[in-house]
Amino acid sequence: MPKRYADKPQLTIAPPAMTFLVAVAASTPQTGALSVGNLNAAAPLTWTVTVSGGSLTPLVTPITGVNTGLITVQIDPGVITPTGIYTAAITVSAVPTDTYGSPALIPITVIAVDQVYAAYLPVISASD
Repeated sequence: MPKRYADKPQLTIAPPAMTFLVAVAASTPQTGALSVGNLNAAAPLTWTVTVSGGSLTPLVTPITGVNTGLITVQIDPGVITPTGIYTAAITVSAVPTDTYGSPALIPITVIAVDQVYAAYLPVISASD
């Protein structure tokens, strides 16, 4: 658990990175979520999201919020044509500018393969 500070807001983001596995030129977007938090509710913060460079541009919503929230990150594999690894980054910045943990950089990695195979594993129940 992160250390808590009493004097200023404290920005937390989970998970600290995102990875997607997609089939090249697939028609179904891949979606993930980032949880935004403030460990010091007595000191409110406003956060803003920006997407930076790399080899892909994820769709991110919402781009602003107050204290806590859920950020949806969507990858469109339809625009990914060759197999390979694609990257981008999301930065979550907070106001006031002296917020602990701000800005937070979340790397995004997309691994594009020719085909994604489903694997079905058995469910085993253990009884005492």
